[in-house]
Amino acid sequence: MPSSIIRLLIIIGLSSLVLFACSKEDEEFVVPSIASSKDYFPLEIGNFWVYENYDIDTLGQASKLSMTDSIYISKQIVVNGFKYYVLEGSHYPYTARGETKVLEVIRKTGGDIVDTSGRILFSNNNFSDSLYVNYEIINGTDTFHSDVFKMIKAQSPIQVPVGTFYNVLIYHGLHYMHMTNLPPFVPNPRDYDFYYASGVGLIKNNFFYSLQPGYSEKRLLRYQVN
Repeated sequence: MPSSIIRLLIIIGLSSLVLFACSKEDEEFVVPSIASSKDYFPLEIGNFWVYENYDIDTLGQASKLSMTDSIYISKQIVVNGFKYYVLEGSHYPYTARGETKVLEVIRKTGGDIVDTSGRILFSNNNFSDSLYVNYEIINGTDTFHSDVFKMIKAQSPIQVPVGTFYNVLIYHGLHYMHMTNLPPFVPNPRDYDFYYASGVGLIKNNFFYSLQPGYSEKRLLRYQVN
């Protein structure tokens, strides 16, 4: 497999960000209201989230996989004078069973969540601008793929194993492969999304491999936030 495609798989799988895990029962769910960035991305040491993994075919049929991912906030560190939170855990298929590693280092600034490079991973108040734009260039001048992220609001409640959530905000990515030889079953461009619920954090995200006709998806199974 060309190295550029391998890099693409890693970028798509790890974008994001950023994913989480936890412990509450369905009946404890409270309909949230749109509030501060902290509500949608709770950053406290000890917070954790657990996700189930699914494969979604081209007809939208979901098949649950046996692998789950557990993600937690392990500590705070200082980078360039700012305090960041370290997210550690597993991320199928990029970590083996039982393996954990640092997945993201992030901080809150105003209504945004950013990483150490300044990339905006979430905003609770900017629904007009492109928050992150990425191009991968190969052969010095050719654009291999491009990605554009912006915030949108979910138009309906989002249901995951832990419960149903309202007023969900979506970090929405549009991915375009600048190739003329893609198989006809591969959509181009295609969407991938990270769904955040107030008071909880990331409740669902979908992603894909470069030649995957459908999608892969993570859905929140349980969580604990302070």
